[in-house]
Amino acid sequence: MSKKVYVYSTLSNDQAYTQYVKGTEVPQVEHTINIAGKANFLTPLGMVTEITEEDLAILKGNQMFQIHEANGFITISNTKADPETVAADMTGRDGSAPLVEQDFENEKVEAPVSNRRNRAK
Repeated sequence: MSKKVYVYSTLSNDQAYTQYVKGTEVPQVEHTINIAGKANFLTPLGMVTEITEEDLAILKGNQMFQIHEANGFITISNTKADPETVAADMTGRDGSAPLVEQDFENEKVEAPVSNRRNRAK
C-alpha cells in the first residue's frame, strides 16, 4: 500500500496536472492528478488534497506544478493538518482570485465608459 501525501493549495481554481505518453505523435493522456483549489472563493484560505507518493513523483516532474510550488501556492506535507493553518504561511491570492472589498479601499472605482454621460459641450 502506498503512503499518503498531502498537497495544500492556495490557488483559486482546481488544477488538473496531466502526464502524457512519451514518444507518441499525438499527445495521449497517461495520468491526471487533480489538486483541489477554490481558495479565496467560498472556501477557507487553502485546500488540501490527499495523493499517493507515486502521484507526487509525477507531480514533481510537471512543469506547471513546479511553478506553482516555487511561487508558494502549493505546499507538500507527509502529515494532514488544517488547511487554513498551513495556508497562513503560503502565498495568498493568485491572479485569478475574485476581487474583494479590500481591493477597492484605496481606489476610486468608476463606472464603465459606456455608462458615463458625455458632458462635453
